[in-house]
Amino acid sequence: RNMFADCDRSSIGIQRAAFNATISDSLFVQVGDQHIDMEPTSVGQTGRLTMSNLVLLGGRQGQLHVTITGNGDSAIDVFLSNSMLVGRGLGIFQTRGAKLTNNYIEGTGASQPGLVYIQKASELVLISGNTIKRIGTAAGPALKAIMHNSGMPGRVIIESNHIESATDGNLIDLESVQDVTVASNELVFMGPTPGVFAGVKARATERDLEGLLVTGNRA
Repeated sequence: RNMFADCDRSSIGIQRAAFNATISDSLFVQVGDQHIDMEPTSVGQTGRLTMSNLVLLGGRQGQLHVTITGNGDSAIDVFLSNSMLVGRGLGIFQTRGAKLTNNYIEGTGASQPGLVYIQKASELVLISGNTIKRIGTAAGPALKAIMHNSGMPGRVIIESNHIESATDGNLIDLESVQDVTVASNELVFMGPTPGVFAGVKARATERDLEGLLVTGNRA
């Protein structure tokens, strides 16, 4: 078992051309940046990263415990399962084949990003069996997927999650995405302004939103 405490920057940084790594059975407490940070400093694909049985707590900078991202080339096949993230959220950027399964994610988020935040050309993303709770007072969504420049999230499945928010904001917010399925989720709004925000809000801004399926959810 690993323990990372009071690190000045990230506890674990994944740089360019890094493949076939496993991070498991670890405790992360109060780092200065992301606990686990995929931040390639130049082009060069990364991927085949498996993270499991982690506990990530606190943090002094930014809104994300974990960033899953490529730079130029998409990161591929990055998995996070059976882990607990408390205090901040998780971001998926420019990634092909990300899976978040059976995690507990609780945090304050920020006014724009979601507690789970999907951006750029991220595709083949599976978010399944997680508990996602947005707490605190800062308004915003629990889960957000949004295009950035020309990159659109696509082929995303959000299924069988418990998604809950104690702040004002849509529970699932989709903006200019394509081929997204939202199925069999339990959606609970506990914010101070009921009757205004949506369980699932979908809209187009810079480009059309295409191929949305919403089925079997409970609110």
